[in-house]
Amino acid sequence: MITEAQKLLRGKITPEEYTGYWGCGPAYDRAPNIHGDGCKFYNFAVEGNDPEFLKEFIPAIERTIQGQTDPEEVKGLKFLLEICRARLN
Repeated sequence: MITEAQKLLRGKITPEEYTGYWGCGPAYDRAPNIHGDGCKFYNFAVEGNDPEFLKEFIPAIERTIQGQTDPEEVKGLKFLLEICRARLN
């Protein structure tokens, strides 16, 4: 079975589609994440090119990476992090 992270890495889904997979549930607001991180993932589809949003979203991605144990998901989140940093610069 192909994971959402693999789909992102292979170009089968957009970063916006991938972040929707992570978004908005209260499960994503547990440590190391902070309250609102899940909503940031959900809102990426609309605000993903706004520099102010990206400045807040990048740390949310970093926190989410810290809480992952699945290497595939870590790869997908790190790729998303690269995309966001590139958009910010």
